[in-house]
Amino acid sequence: TLAHYQQAVLNYLGNNQTMVLQPGTNIPYQANFALAGKKEAEINIPTETVIIYEAQPWPDGKRGVGYIDGHAQFVTGEEWAQAIHGAKVIELTSPEEHRSIAATLGHAASLGFWACELIEDLAPRVPDQLVEMLVARVPHARDDDFAAAIDRTQKDPLALLPETARERGMTALGAFMGNPDFKISHAATDLFGKLATGDPALMRRVRLSWIHSGDQVQVLRAAESLNYEESEFLLGEEGLVVALLEAAEAQGADLLRTVESELFAVSSRGIRSGAPGEDSARDVALRDGARGIASRHAQGSTSRRFYEDVARHTQSKMDLLRRRDEERDA
Repeated sequence: TLAHYQQAVLNYLGNNQTMVLQPGTNIPYQANFALAGKKEAEINIPTETVIIYEAQPWPDGKRGVGYIDGHAQFVTGEEWAQAIHGAKVIELTSPEEHRSIAATLGHAASLGFWACELIEDLAPRVPDQLVEMLVARVPHARDDDFAAAIDRTQKDPLALLPETARERGMTALGAFMGNPDFKISHAATDLFGKLATGDPALMRRVRLSWIHSGDQVQVLRAAESLNYEESEFLLGEEGLVVALLEAAEAQGADLLRTVESELFAVSSRGIRSGAPGEDSARDVALRDGARGIASRHAQGSTSRRFYEDVARHTQSKMDLLRRRDEERDA
């Protein structure tokens, strides 16, 4: 324990209590108790293994650290984060320290092996701060010598991240996905993919956050995120579709046309199958479902017009396919 460590050290310092306190803070120096019970010969790299450290950084962000081989030095925030990873003392540091380490990782030039190990340790401890740090790195992707994304060669360090933190991160990334700067857009899309779980309910909440943001870019992001959905989505997610159309309409005719185009593309996705001369069951369900939804909305409303157009377009496609079958059999 800290008390045992302090007493052991004080025996060599004439019981001078101030010698075990960080100057100007009255906070005790902290020890790496992960080393408890180990012999010096068991330490692989004594010159890099932390044994004692200052609990608080100084105003310049540095802190004093002592190593197994006896040397001590001031290290930067990034060096400290790396040292913590090497010393395996994350279990012993405080929640405040965890938040500080998460913030420090935001300035790391890249998120390679040691950073991913720390991220994995921090994910269940300070998930919100960790996600904020990862999102804050995205706009710096344009900077030279700065790799904003998590190294793809490493295992997934976000596996233990709770869903609420994932949702916050995915929602925030809507402001950067599709950015004119390819590096920023790519970094945002990469992180989004790492945060997403494939859960439709989670994706629905993220899309609704974008839709209700009142921001044109994020409304468009919600529409463009539908590019892998199939026609059943228009029937099963009526509330989201209507909210998206209304949000786009509030932003102007140009955005509404773009959103409607994205939604019409959804209506055509999915494999259609059926016997020659028979309508696809998928198209029949879409036509009938769209007609039913349209009837529930007010005359002249954008949502009614959209679903009527989907039903009409689907029927026209069915008629065209039936005529082709008839001509082929003639």
